[in-house]
Amino acid sequence: RVAIGFVFAAILMLVLPAIHQPSMLALNIISFCFGLSDAVSQSGIYVFAASYHVPEYTAAITLGSALSALLVSGFRLMTRGFFATDTVEGLGQSSALLFIVSVFFIVD
Repeated sequence: RVAIGFVFAAILMLVLPAIHQPSMLALNIISFCFGLSDAVSQSGIYVFAASYHVPEYTAAITLGSALSALLVSGFRLMTRGFFATDTVEGLGQSSALLFIVSVFFIVD
């Protein structure tokens, strides 16, 4: 279950930058799919940790989830700083860079 969620998210991260002019509906569908893949993988991770009946494992997963969210937010701020965000093209380029960096971290 965990691998399915991660593979689905990785595929979405490869597909999204390839779409040149996505509509708002397409962006909403892709955002929903990202949330779905995260829900599948996160629930699988929590079930795996709970199967050991050690509270420290669940605490470690919670801390890891919080730190990863902090890291993603920091990456988003950095990528927005690289491009002019007052134009649609600049926002698109910074978002594409964020997804490319995210794919690098997932694959690496």
